[in-house]
Amino acid sequence: MTDEKKILISDLREKISQLLTISKREKDENASLREKNVELQRIIKEKEAEHKELQFLYDNLKSALSLMTKSEVHNTKIKLNRFVRDIEKCMSLLNK
Repeated sequence: MTDEKKILISDLREKISQLLTISKREKDENASLREKNVELQRIIKEKEAEHKELQFLYDNLKSALSLMTKSEVHNTKIKLNRFVRDIEKCMSLLNK
């Protein structure tokens, strides 16, 4: 074999080695991305279920509020404001 052919074979071996390294790295990255995709799909399903539950509760609240009279709504708002103030007082005491 001539020196030129030996150099070509050596270059070819080096390039094949580089391609194999790149291929392995890409396969590893692909597997990692697939795992991440599965995890994100699971999170999406959880969030969709949570959204459905919150939508159901919101619809129930709207229905309940539509059945209340104005004075009941006003009294409820007053009670909620009182609860909020009490919670804020407790939080300030805890912070001291």
